[in-house]
Amino acid sequence: MNQKSGIPELPTGVELIRDPSNGTIRLLKGTGLTSSLMKDEDFNKAVTSGTPDEISIAFINAYRRLFKLQDPINELKVSKIQTDSLGMTHVRLTQQYKGIEVWPADINVHLNKDGDVYLVQGRYAKTPSDVVQHARLDEVDALGVVSKDVGMAIDNLRNFRTKLIIYCGLSDSPRLGYQIDADISVDNAWQYVVDAQNGKILEKTSAIQNQGRGRQPSHGKIILK
Repeated sequence: MNQKSGIPELPTGVELIRDPSNGTIRLLKGTGLTSSLMKDEDFNKAVTSGTPDEISIAFINAYRRLFKLQDPINELKVSKIQTDSLGMTHVRLTQQYKGIEVWPADINVHLNKDGDVYLVQGRYAKTPSDVVQHARLDEVDALGVVSKDVGMAIDNLRNFRTKLIIYCGLSDSPRLGYQIDADISVDNAWQYVVDAQNGKILEKTSAIQNQGRGRQPSHGKIILK
């Protein structure tokens, strides 16, 4: 069946868990998940190619209404592919919208040795088509919010990195924001998300140095959210 002509049905006995805040899929698990996709032209092309990344995205694209994604082919990007000792392949996908990263968001698709999808897990946002794409604040304004919060002039910050994202870490609708990594000293580093429209700090997370291997967030140390 071509996705344009109808909605494929999930087989019976499938476990489906949705995120209560936005209705997206947190877990989809079962056998025969691809059985109703044999007539889907795009999915069959992906299966013919045999690459796990193409199969994973084509699977979600076939069930895009179920996943609440308008255009998975353009909204999802492969970040990691790993095959374990049992021959199972695990594909991690990140989310973007019109070239802007949606954060924090990822979907993990698991395929068995035959290349069939048997499990999908994730935390992501439904297509953020309502998010205003143009920031009222520029990057310097956002950095000013961070420097004020840490009590240090921008020029005195040891290091910082800034990128525009669509932030989906709140229970309400996603919004455009600046993700800013601010390293004050070796043992004092923070990750901020600043609202790109009003300058509000949406999230402030303590971070640490990872023994010279780069800056990593400290798990569970969200100071403000």
